[in-house]
Amino acid sequence: MLTFYTRCSCTRHLSGNIVLLLLLASWFAAFGLAAQNSANQSSENQQPLTAAATSTLEPDSNEPAAAGGNPAQTNAAETGAVAVDAADTQDNSSDSLTNADDAEPETAVSTTLTLVAQPIFPQYLAASVYAPLADYLAQGLRTEIKLVTPKNFQAHWAAIKAGVQHDLAIEEAPLTDYRIRYRHYLPLVRDRAKQSYTLAVLDNQLTDKSDLVGLSVASLAAPSSAYLFMIRWYDNPLSQPQIISTATSYAEAVQQLWAGEFAGVVLPSELATDYPQFNFIATSESMPGLAISASPSLDAELRERVTELLLQLNDEKNFAILDELNIEALDAADPAQYQGYAEWIRAVSYSGFD
Repeated sequence: MLTFYTRCSCTRHLSGNIVLLLLLASWFAAFGLAAQNSANQSSENQQPLTAAATSTLEPDSNEPAAAGGNPAQTNAAETGAVAVDAADTQDNSSDSLTNADDAEPETAVSTTLTLVAQPIFPQYLAASVYAPLADYLAQGLRTEIKLVTPKNFQAHWAAIKAGVQHDLAIEEAPLTDYRIRYRHYLPLVRDRAKQSYTLAVLDNQLTDKSDLVGLSVASLAAPSSAYLFMIRWYDNPLSQPQIISTATSYAEAVQQLWAGEFAGVVLPSELATDYPQFNFIATSESMPGLAISASPSLDAELRERVTELLLQLNDEKNFAILDELNIEALDAADPAQYQGYAEWIRAVSYSGFD
């Protein structure tokens, strides 16, 4: 009985242990399964989050990776492509500028050019006299031409001596030669007709130059050619007329003579013939006509283009422009034609020849 109880007791004890072990095994199995499920769920929940973050930081990395490419290499290649595009854009921009330049005519000039005109007209009139020439050059060169009209010859000469340079200058022989020798200008074209000056009077009793000694004569100011010829006619300072330079133009000087303010007047010979009432008591030697000169700052190509345009003024369609300047025709100029005339200015100026 005791043996049976003991066996039964052992059997129950064994059975209980087995049951306990089975329960523990079941519990651990359930716990492991739950942990595995939790891990799987965690992995599944994390995967989309990682992909989305990668897509935001490297938008194009997924596609090359799926194709078996190296994302780092792919990104470097894409970055290079962007740089190439930027270079292409810059090249395109450069091409656009080039095309814009190509669209301009070959004669286009990018800078404003200045044209200074000798002050043989009052300023209010000079602008209209020289404007057709300035407009013609501006249209031909496709650039702006700034017309400079000095107040008088004193102001004009002071600017020249001071080294003020203008791109183009239209002047008579003495100033043209001065610019050639001392300011390195190059004459482009000249008036085909030579130029001379005449000393005219109204009084029939005045028949010789000596008759004007001590009397007043109207002339444009030094170093105008009219004044320089007066100095050459009367080279003795003790035996000269009184040269008065209040006139701002030859027309004004003529009016002063008509008004009896002066005994004589110095005029360009061609202009003097317009007044048959005058008596001509002296006429100068002839000299080369006025010239249009170019500053040394103008390059050779631009000088050639300006020269070509100026010579085309001889065409009949441009007659009005030359007529306004009292020029019949223009020829190419040679610096040698003006050699020596600058020395005339020394007689009226103590400076400017250093």
